[in-house]
Amino acid sequence: MKKAVDDFIEQGMVEYGWLGVSIISIDESIAEGLNLDNTDGALINSVYQNSPAGRSALRPGDFITGINGLEIDSSDALVREVGDLIAGETAEFQLIRNGSEINVEVEITSRDTEEEIAGQSRDLFPGFSVYPLTDEIQEQIEGASDLQGVIVSQVIPRTPSAIAGLSAGDIVTAVNGADISDLVEFYEALGQSDDETEISYWREGVELKVTIVK
Repeated sequence: MKKAVDDFIEQGMVEYGWLGVSIISIDESIAEGLNLDNTDGALINSVYQNSPAGRSALRPGDFITGINGLEIDSSDALVREVGDLIAGETAEFQLIRNGSEINVEVEITSRDTEEEIAGQSRDLFPGFSVYPLTDEIQEQIEGASDLQGVIVSQVIPRTPSAIAGLSAGDIVTAVNGADISDLVEFYEALGQSDDETEISYWREGVELKVTIVK
């Protein structure tokens, strides 16, 4: 709050820090799927490629637990703390990736307007969220009992994934030809993607593929 007041006094406007990610708080099923001890933190599910996060080493599947040593226990806390960072400064993010605790430095920039950010949707990778394919979910989807993978929980509008036709409820079975059985394997495969990522998925008994270009 003090930063916002100071910005307004000095500049006549409030400047908020921007990281350039799509994030969610997680539940116990996602924590278990990522082999995490608890749900305290914020999960990056997509990254704007031309953003502070995209230009740094942050990537989808990173679970942020702190910023500059301050603990982050939810997505709301992450948004609040990033907003209080000063544009141009470098912040150190504490996170868990593939079961390992690492630190990543990111140079923060000023947040664009919501309209400007919405116009950058085609820069968002991969542009969708996934959830563990639990036994309960498989029981609710006809023909899915023998499948392995992760289920698409949300597709962000106007992203390449949405334009390609990916939808909530699709079951991702492979990334770039590598079979997927859980969240860890999904995000590991995404992290190894280059400019193009092939997503294989199942929908109502049909195997389909889309290619997402970063």
